[in-house]
Amino acid sequence: MSFGTEAWLADTVRTLRELDVAARPLDGAELRTRYPALAGLGGPALAEPDAGVLLAARAMAALRARAAARGVRFLRGTAAPAGAAVRWRGRELSADRIVWAVGRALPELFPGRTDVTPVAHDVFRVPAAGPFTAPGQPAWLDHVRGFYGVPGTDGRSVKVVPDLDAADQSPDQVTEYLHRHLPVLGGRRVRREPCGYADRPGGDFLLDRHPDHPHVWFLGGDSGHGFKHGPSLARHAADALAGATPPPPRFALSGRSDP
Repeated sequence: MSFGTEAWLADTVRTLRELDVAARPLDGAELRTRYPALAGLGGPALAEPDAGVLLAARAMAALRARAAARGVRFLRGTAAPAGAAVRWRGRELSADRIVWAVGRALPELFPGRTDVTPVAHDVFRVPAAGPFTAPGQPAWLDHVRGFYGVPGTDGRSVKVVPDLDAADQSPDQVTEYLHRHLPVLGGRRVRREPCGYADRPGGDFLLDRHPDHPHVWFLGGDSGHGFKHGPSLARHAADALAGATPPPPRFALSGRSDP
């Protein structure tokens, strides 16, 4: 569920329909009737009936199982760059292609070699109450007030986040937002959890070769959007590593346009 200005919502509806994504604009009365849990946010709003919430831990477990079934071998331990190779448990491992997809740790492992910046955008959780204890409640993106929220699939908690850098976030912001717009959750204890992003200039992904080792690739720069784009980004990466298609120029390291 998205909340925004009428102009922003109209643009979003047009884009989604061009992509054959179901989208239904709602006014305040329809919102109260169909989604009473979010009625306090007011209209207009935009519902995406075919949308859902990705469960990261379950998704990664399923990906690992599928990869293992296809012969992928998993090694446990801490890996670090060793020139054109990888250092792991005192050994140096080499390969035809090496991909470093390590999120916000990329600039720590390759200082000065990437344009990725680690940043903190913490999340906040409150115990669920009222309609938020029932399954199937929609996640929401509140462009009007700069918040987003994700009800827990277990009906036990709700994630409510001011979309700001961690230094500018506070539990008081969440408490006030809930009191004003989602009063059924107001007055409940707010718990803060650390969360990190790997930002890049312009918010684009990074998919490019190491400047000194052409068979070593950097993959990341999620800017907080990496997980949901994972399958599409992986296709770009697979094609680039196979030499089938070059990565999009905007995914190149700053100052490079021909990866």
